[in-house]
Amino acid sequence: MTQTTETTIPKFGLYGESSFRPDPGYVHIKDLPVEEHREGWDIRPHRHGAMFQLVAVYCGDFDVLLEEQRHSLQGRWVVCVPPGIVHGFRFHANVTGVVLTVAEALLREEGYQSVSHFDRLSSVPRLVHFENHDLLFDEWKQYLQLMQKEFSRGYQDHELMLKWLLRMSLMTLKRQSQHRHAEDAASGSTVQTVSRFKDLLEEHYLEHWSVQQYAEALHTSVSSLNRLCQTTLGSTTKNVIQDRLLLEAKRLLLYTGDSLETIAYHLGFKDPAYFSRFFKRLESVGPRDYRKQNHFS
Repeated sequence: MTQTTETTIPKFGLYGESSFRPDPGYVHIKDLPVEEHREGWDIRPHRHGAMFQLVAVYCGDFDVLLEEQRHSLQGRWVVCVPPGIVHGFRFHANVTGVVLTVAEALLREEGYQSVSHFDRLSSVPRLVHFENHDLLFDEWKQYLQLMQKEFSRGYQDHELMLKWLLRMSLMTLKRQSQHRHAEDAASGSTVQTVSRFKDLLEEHYLEHWSVQQYAEALHTSVSSLNRLCQTTLGSTTKNVIQDRLLLEAKRLLLYTGDSLETIAYHLGFKDPAYFSRFFKRLESVGPRDYRKQNHFS
């Protein structure tokens, strides 16, 4: 069976440059292009490689797609988009805000303490809301404005200043996220193990690694890995693995025009019929019907 090379979702740099590769210390911040789009504008579904992005809306109405979840929002919101997450936007004419883009490697930089402080913030797509007249929002917006000045003026050692301001803005955002959505505490070693498991999952989910293979790669037992996943991710290791495969299947069904047979082979299924049974068992609807029922328009 000949497999096409079109089984892909657009992967962009900042604004459509597919060949863009950020350096490890890359930080970029820019206003949303309100003046260029007075009637509102759309950003079609896509994903970024090796970049974490924050879309901060200071005011206005907008719609956001995060994977297959759609949200209509108004007011002060921050959309956190980790690397590889499919996302799209529809901004109305009254929207103002900024887009902050950071190289993923910078958040994992030694001494940056991102594993213990920012991992949950930068690894899971989320929406963070600020109320009007929120003092924490005013502080956070000030950090972003200072970053914009550093970025545009090119002062000496501005890269270092950007990193410091980035830490302050992320810490403020984390506090707001914890305030509105309490998160379970976890030890640094636990978070590191979970982070490593997620990395391995991204590397090998198309190979259909077993739970045993992941446990061996992490130098732990199957039972210990299961307990860790249930405690921190709320599901068994097997379900986490299957959910990742299901997520990619949904992406390909929604954002490519490839046939079910092509998608099945791309996802590592030797039999397209088995892929359909796998999908229906987890989603309660077959892949063909799922594609018909869901689209971003």
